[in-house]
Amino acid sequence: MSKGIPHLPNGNDNVSIESLQQEVRSLKQQLQQLMNSGFHGGSPPESNSSPHAAHWFQIAYHSPMGMHMYQYLPNETDPERLVFIGANPAADTLLGVDNQQFIGKSIEDAFPLLAQTDIPEQYRNVAKTGTTWHTEHVNYNGTQIVGAFEVHAFQIAPNQMAAMFWNITQRKQTEEKLRENQHRLRRLTDIIDRSVDMVSTSTIDGTLQYLNPAGHRMLGLSEDSNISTLKISDAHPDWAFDILKNEGIPGAMSNGLWQGETAVKNTEGNTIPTYQTVMCHKDPDTGEAAYLSTIIRDISDSLRSQKEIQRLQRFMADILNSMPSVIIGVDEADRVTHWNLRVQELSGKTPQDVLGKPITEVSPNLTAQMDLIHKAMETRTPQTRRQIKVVYEREMRFIDVTVYPLSDSGVVVRVDDVTEKVHMEEMLVQTEKMQSVGGLAAGMAHEINNPLAAILQNLQVLCTRLEVDVPKNRSAAARFDITMEQMRQYMEERKIIEMLDRIRNAGLRASDLVSNMLSFSRQSSAGATPQNIPELMKKTIELVQNDYNLNHQYDFRKIQIAYDIDPSVPQVVCEPNKIQQVLLNLITNSTHAMVDKTFDEIEKATLKIGIRQINDGNSVEITITDNGVGMDEAVSRRIFEPFFTTKPVGKGTGLGLAICYFIITQQHSGQMTVESEPGKGTSFRIQLPAHPD
Repeated sequence: MSKGIPHLPNGNDNVSIESLQQEVRSLKQQLQQLMNSGFHGGSPPESNSSPHAAHWFQIAYHSPMGMHMYQYLPNETDPERLVFIGANPAADTLLGVDNQQFIGKSIEDAFPLLAQTDIPEQYRNVAKTGTTWHTEHVNYNGTQIVGAFEVHAFQIAPNQMAAMFWNITQRKQTEEKLRENQHRLRRLTDIIDRSVDMVSTSTIDGTLQYLNPAGHRMLGLSEDSNISTLKISDAHPDWAFDILKNEGIPGAMSNGLWQGETAVKNTEGNTIPTYQTVMCHKDPDTGEAAYLSTIIRDISDSLRSQKEIQRLQRFMADILNSMPSVIIGVDEADRVTHWNLRVQELSGKTPQDVLGKPITEVSPNLTAQMDLIHKAMETRTPQTRRQIKVVYEREMRFIDVTVYPLSDSGVVVRVDDVTEKVHMEEMLVQTEKMQSVGGLAAGMAHEINNPLAAILQNLQVLCTRLEVDVPKNRSAAARFDITMEQMRQYMEERKIIEMLDRIRNAGLRASDLVSNMLSFSRQSSAGATPQNIPELMKKTIELVQNDYNLNHQYDFRKIQIAYDIDPSVPQVVCEPNKIQQVLLNLITNSTHAMVDKTFDEIEKATLKIGIRQINDGNSVEITITDNGVGMDEAVSRRIFEPFFTTKPVGKGTGLGLAICYFIITQQHSGQMTVESEPGKGTSFRIQLPAHPD
């Protein structure tokens, strides 16, 4: 038995208690005889006392039970005065005090704590009336018994009484533990009987000794079935019993416990998947294995539910992993609970690397968004923050962060890379600005066109009035004594005719330029219409040749143009001003690339323009190729990204080619590619669907 745990009484303990009570009653009588012989406590009686008194004194004096004696001595100030008159040594030992110091004091003065109980009144009643009184006084600390005494009070002489007491703390604690154990046993028995799990015990050799009602039902046995002949092997299919025989029982006998998945079979031969716990119980005296117990749970529903849960988990994981967004689960302690495939690809960290770790540790870019996460947790409402600037792989990116609270606890953080969207929005704004500028240019072209038309018209009239063969010219000249031939000779001498021709040619070129500007800037009200691509290319080249920047900074006239145009290509349904915008942008870029390169006498700056039909006439291909500085693969890969430019600050916005790509691929269902090699040049290739005949 463990030290400090009291011995639980067996069936014979009741006899011992009854004997003790009988001894108390006998001692009461002996004490009464002793008091009649003159003993009042304190020291042993004188030698001349009667042998009878001395004999009984020795019994009281050496008794293991404590004894207090009182005398009822009322006076004027205390009509109920009960005076302490003596105690035996056992009382000193049990109470841990010298009781001699209390002799002559009232019970309330000697023992103040008793004044708070009914003991003084009961003692007075015993002293005065001769009745007996018995009680058990128990002290508790919370629910724990910390001290207990059994008290027997009886009269030993008129107005005198004795109280015999002894420490029953251990007995009371034992009784309390016995009641608790009995209560636990009743509860445990009730739990086992009501359990839906099979609970059984067996001998070490495997013979069943006990089987609860759930076990009877699981095995298909009636409640009154005799199980004494059943073996463990009878309740399991062969493969499951092999597990128990080779792993379960040896494991329980060596470690005290074994758990694992097995199965049982019922009387109908059906196999039921189970989760089984096997325990080995040892004899407390010998330490040898005494018997086995087992708890078996039917996990059929659990396995089905588990498979369904796994299927749903895979389904949800597939959904989350197929999303282009970053999805991160975060619990209330800011630890990562989910990490989808997209964030794995971006971070290079697997779920095993990050699950359970602080979100700020595994995803530093979200540190500044922790207030958003906490607000969603507190308010239980979704929170969003848009167009946040972050640096990823040394590049500025834009992200949207949305935090969704979960129904129980934690949140889901969704991060979307909206860089392209932001750039597209900015590109559209820039496009609107360009359209506004185009409208302004159209207005200016109209304003220029009116005086230009007047200049050309008046120039034509002037040339007509200088012609020799016009009769009105001759008669007008004759009035001033000159001939038209003389005037013509003078004007040729002074190269006035040549000047007029140059004015007319410049005016016509200006008229063509204004016409092209109007065509380029005009928004077609009819939308896409069938267009002749070679004709659009011709107008674009004319526009480039008259471009001020190209003529004065890049001098387009020094660039050779090689045409490879099939005049029979089918028409293309398109918005001509937008296609012309694309062609103009590509030719301008090619011109810039050639100006940045130094050419020698052998190699000249050359722009090759090709237009042909492909895909059996279903598509028209446009190629614009230069032999300029070219681009490396990294630049070529990003050339169509909005705001990507290799030009110095202030020389380009990075929107031109992005807009071209958008116009071709999104607005005209075409394709646009680029091929380039540093030092050798660049070729842009456009494919547009041909107009069906």
